[in-house]
Amino acid sequence: MKILFYAKFPVPNHGIKKNSKQIAYNRATNKSFIRSSDKALRAQEWLMVKLRAEKFKQRIDTITQDINIKFTFYFPETIYYTKQDVRSKKVADLSNLYELVQDVLQKVGIIENDSQVESHDGSRRRPIKDNTTWLEIEITEATP
Repeated sequence: MKILFYAKFPVPNHGIKKNSKQIAYNRATNKSFIRSSDKALRAQEWLMVKLRAEKFKQRIDTITQDINIKFTFYFPETIYYTKQDVRSKKVADLSNLYELVQDVLQKVGIIENDSQVESHDGSRRRPIKDNTTWLEIEITEATP
């Protein structure tokens, strides 16, 4: 299985697109609309800068073939576990964690479109003995 892109780096937090919405008001049209929260927008912007730098550093062209993406979302143990030593229900759903990262991979041109993703085999949330939140991304060729 050929690795097409790999990166692992600390992140300020794991952004979630789906649950980070808020109602805003457009004064020009006098209408309300739903938009991403400031926190989600900051997470997206930060990730865009980081992944653009990784794309440049690795000198990769936009990936256009079908792919497998393995995401590992690392959380400090103090966030991942409750005081009773069980996984916290406040840790985001794995499927919700994918969305922001996949959208950013597409926006910065690492992948052409997130519809290329054939699987997320091996993706997971993991506790880490660290006070830092980490993100690991491995993109490989899809297996037939």
